[in-house]
Amino acid sequence: MAKSAKKNLNPPTPSTHGHGDSKPLTDILPAEARTTKRDIESHPRGRFGRLFPDLPPSDLPRETLIALGQSMVEHEGQEDDSEVPAGYTYFGQFVDHDLSFDSQGPLSAPTGPNEQQRSPELELDSLYGKGPRNPESRDMYVGPPTEARFKIGNTSPLPFAPADRAFPNDLPRDANRKAIIGDPRNDENLIVAQTHLLFLKFHNKILDILPTIRPEQDLARPNESPFGRARRLVTWHYQWIVWHDFVKRFAWAGVTRSIEQVGPMFYRLRSDERPYMPFEFSVAAYRMGHSMIRDDYRYNRFFPDATLEQLFQFTGTGGLAGLPTLPSNWIINWSHFYKLGGGKLNKAHKFDTKLEYPLFHLHPTPGIPGEDVPNPALHALAVRNLLRSKQVGLPSGQRVAQEMGAVILQPNQVGTPNAQVNANTPLWYYILREAEVYGNGGVDFGPLPPDKGGFTLGPVGSRIVAEVFWGLLHNDSSSYLRQQPMWRPIFPAETPGTFTMADLVRFVNDINPLGDNSEPDDDND
Repeated sequence: MAKSAKKNLNPPTPSTHGHGDSKPLTDILPAEARTTKRDIESHPRGRFGRLFPDLPPSDLPRETLIALGQSMVEHEGQEDDSEVPAGYTYFGQFVDHDLSFDSQGPLSAPTGPNEQQRSPELELDSLYGKGPRNPESRDMYVGPPTEARFKIGNTSPLPFAPADRAFPNDLPRDANRKAIIGDPRNDENLIVAQTHLLFLKFHNKILDILPTIRPEQDLARPNESPFGRARRLVTWHYQWIVWHDFVKRFAWAGVTRSIEQVGPMFYRLRSDERPYMPFEFSVAAYRMGHSMIRDDYRYNRFFPDATLEQLFQFTGTGGLAGLPTLPSNWIINWSHFYKLGGGKLNKAHKFDTKLEYPLFHLHPTPGIPGEDVPNPALHALAVRNLLRSKQVGLPSGQRVAQEMGAVILQPNQVGTPNAQVNANTPLWYYILREAEVYGNGGVDFGPLPPDKGGFTLGPVGSRIVAEVFWGLLHNDSSSYLRQQPMWRPIFPAETPGTFTMADLVRFVNDINPLGDNSEPDDDND
């Protein structure tokens, strides 16, 4: 099994602030839910903060966390797949890069900077940068600012068919192979890079068809430029996908319905407060995606077993095998990653407390301070996650569940060999274990048999993930939820009136540029 060069997801560092919780924007929660003891100063834009600033940290010893993290390795043959197409694993990383980008301190440091370089809003600044008028991101675009299109890069042809020509299927690059995009992290993993490219093409396709869209169809604004109109449509469809096609796949249905009906209970902001990024989300709950990662993927006709190592090698940061752009034989076949038909579908692993073997061999990795790189324990992503949670002082999963009024995992349900961990479980580990015990979407209440859980998050994980995403949408004055709450997607979809990642791929019409390789179709493989 190949060792991966997978990058860290830039975990944040501590904040001393809590969050404002005095009055929700909609003021529709019951009075008892509006009255809490967490009435703390609001966050400036771009800060990290806490959902539960009054809860004490779990504070397990560093050595205990290292041992726990090293025990989380998935051995070959133990993998268990979900029903979720594997593309959502990497769409989740694309979303993460849209929400947060921090300058983290050393893992050995007790505190560190808490400023981030990305606004915690679903606005696609990772895609659009600062726009076509700004010198910092102008090179990403072609055409006048009012009609700007994204540049698209060409692949490097190879001496065999059908990869023997250049395709418009790479990110735009400079002479040093560096991607000319809004967030360089989206060129660290090939599936994320191809997802970024998909959204570049989504914008350009919308620009192409704008003259055919009646203003009343997309609620066009007076004097809205073609670029502004296309950007709004891209962003609103993306926001719809995030909530309806992504979050609702993983969170309990009852949790998302209650949030839609009465608003969040814990991620609540004052009307004058900007959204912030909670540590409980970014350092724990949203790292659910790490357990979804496979060690290999059916990628395209040339690579039926592409490894994680290869997915990082064939990017600008990985060197592209010495070629100036992506080799033509590494163009993705999206039918292997979303339910499109016509290809064998990779499925994400179920949520559990195990990570694939390559994720325990991350050395060397940019972003890890020099004094920590020689520590072999920090080669493991699981160890890094647990030490980061200690660094930012996250409470235990049991304390968060108690604060939420959720069912609390008992020590025997946590089930590690360490009694301290079982009674005072790190929040990230607790959320993964909770998903194994209660992760069936809330359909059946009570613990599940070993093979029945892990298909969704459990009650605590569902609540944190869903509340934060809903809060980010609801408190963003430019989101569709605030601008036009009755808006519905306008582009063709398998189910009219909604829009999924599969629909987006079909709309862009770039499912499999390299063609089929005579494999039998099987969406259930």
